This record gives sequence, structure tokens and C-alpha cells, in this order.
Amino acid sequence: MQRIDSWFKPSQSSDSKSDTGRGETHHLNDTFTLDTEEHSDTVDPEHLFVDVDNAAQSTVQPDDQIVHVEDAAQSAVQPSDHIVAHVEEAAQPFEQPGTSDYEAKPTTKTKDTFTLLSDKTEPYPSDPKLYVDKRMSPELVRAMLQMKVCQPGLKSEFEFPRNDQGRHFRKQWYYCQIKNNTTRYRDWLVYSPRGDCAFCSACWLFANRSGPHYDPTFSDPRIGFKNWKKAIEKLQNHEHSGVHNMSITELLKTRYRLKTGITVSEQQVSAFNKDVENNREILMRLLDITLFLAKQNLPFRGHKESSHSSFEQCDGDTNDDVSGMDQLSFCLRYVDRHYTIQERFLKFIDVESSKSAELFNTQNSLLEEHGLDIEKIRCQGYDGASNMSGATSGLQARVKEKNELAYYIHCCGHVLNLVLADTCSEIPEVIIFFATIEKIYTFFTKSHPRYVVFQKEQERLKLTTLKLQRICETRWHCKHSAVKSVLYNYPVLLTALEKIIEEHKDPTSVAEANGLMDQISKLEFILLLSIWEDIIGSTFALSNYLQSTSIDITTGSTMIKSTSTELTNKRTTENFQSILELPKAKAEKENVNTEFQQVRTRRRKVRPGELAQDETINRSDERFKINVFFAIFDNLLGQMSNRFNDFLLYASHFTCLLPNHLESYDSFNKLANMYAKDVDVDIAASEYKQYSAFMKEIDAQNLLSDSTIQEILHFIKKQRLDNAYPNVSILYRILGTLTVSSATAERSFSKLKIIKSYLRSTMGEERLSGLAIISIERDLATSVSFKNVIDTFSSIKKRKWRF
Repeated sequence: MQRIDSWFKPSQSSDSKSDTGRGETHHLNDTFTLDTEEHSDTVDPEHLFVDVDNAAQSTVQPDDQIVHVEDAAQSAVQPSDHIVAHVEEAAQPFEQPGTSDYEAKPTTKTKDTFTLLSDKTEPYPSDPKLYVDKRMSPELVRAMLQMKVCQPGLKSEFEFPRNDQGRHFRKQWYYCQIKNNTTRYRDWLVYSPRGDCAFCSACWLFANRSGPHYDPTFSDPRIGFKNWKKAIEKLQNHEHSGVHNMSITELLKTRYRLKTGITVSEQQVSAFNKDVENNREILMRLLDITLFLAKQNLPFRGHKESSHSSFEQCDGDTNDDVSGMDQLSFCLRYVDRHYTIQERFLKFIDVESSKSAELFNTQNSLLEEHGLDIEKIRCQGYDGASNMSGATSGLQARVKEKNELAYYIHCCGHVLNLVLADTCSEIPEVIIFFATIEKIYTFFTKSHPRYVVFQKEQERLKLTTLKLQRICETRWHCKHSAVKSVLYNYPVLLTALEKIIEEHKDPTSVAEANGLMDQISKLEFILLLSIWEDIIGSTFALSNYLQSTSIDITTGSTMIKSTSTELTNKRTTENFQSILELPKAKAEKENVNTEFQQVRTRRRKVRPGELAQDETINRSDERFKINVFFAIFDNLLGQMSNRFNDFLLYASHFTCLLPNHLESYDSFNKLANMYAKDVDVDIAASEYKQYSAFMKEIDAQNLLSDSTIQEILHFIKKQRLDNAYPNVSILYRILGTLTVSSATAERSFSKLKIIKSYLRSTMGEERLSGLAIISIERDLATSVSFKNVIDTFSSIKKRKWRF
């Protein structure tokens, strides 16, 4: 196999006697002639990729599916007089050593490759029959990849000729259906109008013609497939054959390298133009949608968007509105046709009962109303309420009776909040600690004179950054803010309480202030502030991620594991001593006792015959470390292990799809068997091996190893891997639909309180849902077509005014 630079050689001018070697790089002024030496008709893709910054390379640029020869400044070979002079010599038939069918035969004078590619009168320039007697040059391969494949009848009318038996090629064969009734486009299938036969474009360009299982039917332009009676069977056999799969892999690698082989200047210009266009588009849409909503006040409905998805996840939650109605918020998560993960709010529904049977019937009616199939649901995300999560009669159990693949995931945001809330309710010292923080907030904020004292002390000490925050049982973020504000304002609290005790005449205020002073003037309180700030800081990133819209199940499981590992590493005596240093310094600075309080040792009654006794801990700091510090981490880690166990086990099934875990064949087989209704297990296993090898070769530097599921899905779509590996892409799409939390449904209740306020408490369900969709789905609202709205408005009934 010779390299691309050996396929061209510079012709010598009349005044030159030196001969330029084959592997040498030439200047733009060199004149090229086609080398007439015979070559194999299989082109090595590695030889197609040359340095794009070298202006002496040979490329062919497409224009309206017809390739024209550009000037040398755009890295193309000029069809000079030398090339025209050697047209007949260069246009030799294919030569395959050892195969009599490929022996050179006398041919009539035909158009050369450059003429064919630039001939605008040719309706189908990518028809393989046009290149029967043409050598498979790198220019031809590059040109075919840049053209659209020859598929007459796909998007325009075309009458296929019938053979002697009255049969003909059918345009429906451009598509095929895989196991889950998903339609897949065969971008490799080519129909030749000249020969009335079918070819495989991938095998024509890249098939290994010397391989043991090579069949020239779909790859040799001299032959072609014409047995229309057995077309469906033969096409399926071919696309599952090893030769075809290897050809597809080579085609994908070639196309990927051609796409990524562009100059930096082109990338910069393209990025600049795209940014300008995007900014102008955003401004235009903002102006249009603002004007539209202000004048028309029409609700926008976006339910038809999800009809292009094969799989969905449903999220639901209920909450009371201002009028006392129980509102069910219903949301969908899916992967659209562009392989983009979408989470969409669908509707608010008034539910008369919160029983699971009533919720199930309401959900089914909503799915039917929007043309969605319950069989397409692959995941359910609810909170832990028994009517939602019940294993026997809950909503998730009723859905699983209809669809066993609709796995239930307990919202991980709720789970994390339960983990931390349960930890706070297990240890007496921690219970008193958070009760004291809540009492501090209510003591100062419920009385204006007391709050004025607090504000004046803040100003005097120049600590006005943070205000006091209250604790909310259902929002762990509020506990973080409350602990942080008390720790920051600790000097202010001490001086403010002292002033209230000394100056206020209200005995109740003085008594409460004195009690709070006793509680916070302890080393244990300051130490608990530091401990919980450290713990909450470790879980804060996880809590925020579990509420984000870009969340995916694999990243979520990784963050849960890393958070658990971080907390485990902090449960050490060394970490306790390290945390203790700051509270002791703060206590000494504020004239607070720097020693732990002595606690009376409680003696447990010994039962008759009981020999074991509890070990007595005499040191106060050691008692606090064991009974409080270690107890907090033990409860926290135990809760995380128990509550996240099912989720982590389910997420582990999809690890084999991550770029840094490819070639996990046993794990992939288990995953494919889980979704045997959606994929063909045997074919999926074969595709996974080819996909792993393909990704390993093109991503040798592990650039995709840290990619999110969304980035991987976009890569699959951009490189057309969904056509090459359809079963593997189905599993990736299922992975994209799986979520970690029901935060989208939770966020919709924030809009519910804004839209259905006290002054608009009589608003109906239809108007409420319409306004909620506009407010929540802003990106869809900005894409409303005014023309479609007017057409819909005019088609509702006959009107005086004509639209």
C-alpha cells in the first residue's frame, strides 16, 4: 500500500533535468500528473489524512453534491494540461491480483474522475456505476465522503424500473426497524439508477477485498445487488456481516478525522460568527416573545416535542396551592431526535385524592392526552411518600405492573436531606445544638427592639455581611446558611445578648437571653458549629448537583461515592484535633471557657447474671469525641450506605457505557439482557465490541474519559454512530433518560406560588398550566411561531376579520 503523496508525481519541465522523488513535499507551483502505476482498489484510510496546513495537499470540495476543482490556494490539484494528456492512461479498470474478473480489458474513451466529479449535468454523481473503470484514488474516496450518497426516491419522487419478474427496488429499504420498533436510517445503502442495482457505500470504499469472507455483490461497481425478491433478507445479512461492520468502522474513523482536520483560523472565524449569530438570535427572540405575551396573553403548549422520543422518564409530585387544591406536577425527561437530554414540565392537575390509584389514573389520562405510551417509560422519579414509593400498592408499583422496565428511583435530593435530617435527630447534643440555632433566629427576629440591638452590634463590629437565617426541615441548604451565619456572627451574638440582659426591663426577654447566653458560651457549641460547617460543606456540592438540570445518573452516583469517601476520611482523631484548634482560639478570644464541661457519669443498672460492663470515659474531650464527633459521622455514613444502596446498584449496570470503562463485556451483556425488549442481545454484544475498538482508536488520548452523558450522546449523533451501532445507541439513550432527582417537579411549585397567588386564587387548571409552561419552559416559549399562532387562532372558528 502506497501513501497518498506517492500517487502523484511532478512532471519535469523542458529546462529541468532533475527528478523529484515520490515521498517529497511539493510547492504550489509544481505541476502534477497522475501516476499510471496500478494500485490496489482498497484505500488505506490512514493515507487519506494529511496536514491541512500544507497547501500542497489534494482535496476535492463539494458544491450542491457536485465536486468542483478549486484553485491551489484551497489545497486542490489543478486539472492541468498534463492531467488531461494522461486521462486515457489514468482511467484504467480495477486490477485485483489473482482475480480474473478484474483483469484489464480494452475500454472506450470515457470521462476521467475529475470531469465526472465536476460535471453538473450528471444528476447522480455519487452513483458507483459511474466509476466502474476508475481507480479508487484518495481524491475519489474523499469526494464520495463529502457528497450525499446516491439514494433516489428518498426525499423526491423517483420511478424505479421493474425487472423481468415485475419486481423493483423500494424506497422503504432505505430504512429498517430494529427490535423495539425504532426506525433506523440506512445511510450506507446506495441505489444505482444507471445499473438498476444496489450497493453498500461503505464496502465500496473501504471493504477488505482480500479478506476470507469478502463478497463483491455489494461493493464491486461491476456487479451490484439485483435480487429484489430476497432484498430484505440479503440486506439484513449484509449489514450484520463482519466485512460490512469493519467497513463502517473505517468509514466512521475517516469521516471523523476529516471533520476534525480543520485549521485553527477556520475554527476561530466559525466560533466568532456563531457567537455573533447566537447573540443576535437571542435578542430577537426576547423582543418577539415579550411583545407576543404582552399583547396576546396566550398559553403556549409544548407537549408535541416529546413525541419524537423512544423512551421517557416521568417525574411527579404534589403540593397544595393558595386555594387549598392539591396540585400534581407532572414532568418528562427524554432524549430528543438530536440526542439532547430534555426535562420538560407538562402540566398542573387538580387531584381530588392523593391515593395511589387516583394518581395512577390521572397519570394515565395525562399520557393519553399527550399521545405518550406508558410502555416507553424507562424510569420513575418520585419522593419517598408511601402513596408514591409503596412497593405493593404505590404509584411506582402500579406503573411497573403495566411496564416492568419502568424502574423506580427515589429522588436522591430527598434521600440526602433524609440522611442529614435523621443524623441530626439521633444524637441528643446535636438536637439541642440545632434547636439553639433556631431559637437564636426567633429570639432576635420576632422582636424589633431586640433586632435593633443585634444590628447595632453588627455595625459596631463591622460584621454586616451575613444575616441570621432560620432552619427549614425540608431544605438542607437552609441549615448550612443558618450554621454559617451563627458562626460568622458569634461575637455579635455574645455582645447583643449581654446588652439585652443588662439593659432590657422585660423579664421574659432577659430570661430568654440569659438562657441563650448559657447555651452558646460553651466550647462544645463553638466546636459543633465548626463540625457541622465542615460536614455541610462536604455535602453542599452534592446537594446542589442533585438539584441541577444537567444531572445524569452516572455522574450522580460518582459524586455520592466520592462524598461518602470524603466523610469516611474525616472520621479520624487527627481531624477532630485539627477542627478543635479553631474553636479553642475563638473561645479564648471571646473570653469563653476553653475547657469541655464535666458531665456526671451515668451508671447503668447491671442485670442479674450480667458480667459485661461499659468502659468508663473520664476525660471530657475524649467523651465528646466518641459520643458526639464519631457518633455524627457513624450515623451519617450508615444512613448514606443504607439509603443510597439501591440507587448505586442500579447505576452500576450502566458503568460499561462510560468511555473509561469500555470493553466490560460481561457487564454489557447483563445490561443488554435487562433491556432485552429494546435491543437484540446478540447483535448488541457484537456492536459493543466494535464500538469499544472504535472509541479506543479515535480517543487514544482519553479526551472523552471525563465527558458527561450529554456530551457522549452529542458525539454519537455528530459522528453518526447511531446508524453504525443502533443497539448500543439505544442503551445510551435509555441512560440519558434516567434521572437522579425530581427537582424539576419541585421547582415548578415555586412558579405555582407566583402564578396562582392570593389575588388570583380562582384561576382554573387550564389557564394555570398554560401560564406555568410559559414561565417554566422559557426556551420553548421564545421559539413560538407567530404565524402558527395566528393560523390556529383563525382556524378555531369563522371570524369577521380575515387572517
